Order: sequence, then C-alpha cells, then structure tokens
Amino acid sequence: MKATVRGEGGHGSMPVKGQAMAKLAQVLRRLDRHRLPVHVTQPTRQMIESISSVLPTFQRLLFRQLLNPALTDRILAL
Repeated sequence: MKATVRGEGGHGSMPVKGQAMAKLAQVLRRLDRHRLPVHVTQPTRQMIESISSVLPTFQRLLFRQLLNPALTDRILAL
C-alpha cells in the first residue's frame, strides 16, 4: 500500500492542523478502524501447508484454518 499526501511541510515536534503529517495520520486512523480483507499469497499458503503437515492432528486442522479468510481473525486471536 502506498499513500501520498500533500500539504505544508513541518516538523513532528510542532504539528499544525492540516499539514501533510496530520493528513497522513488521518489516513492511518481510518485504515486502523477498518479491517482489510485477508489475502493469502502463494508463498504464505505454501508455508502454512508445509508447517501444518508436521503438526499433530488438532493443531494441523486449526493451523490450516488460517487459509480460510472467514476464520483467519478468529484463529489469530487464539
């Protein structure tokens, strides 16, 4: 992800409303409030499948659920 904000420059020790850093902070706050959808890349999928293949049955089944976008957040919260 890449974000470009435009505005007056400044220094973080003396923030001014509306400057570029303040605008960037607003963008980051909005992103933090909204969970982005899970996207499993091929290397990540291969890693999860490889690791899960050597785990005991229960852990293997649980670990492989990381590949299920509907369950990923719940699994990571355990």
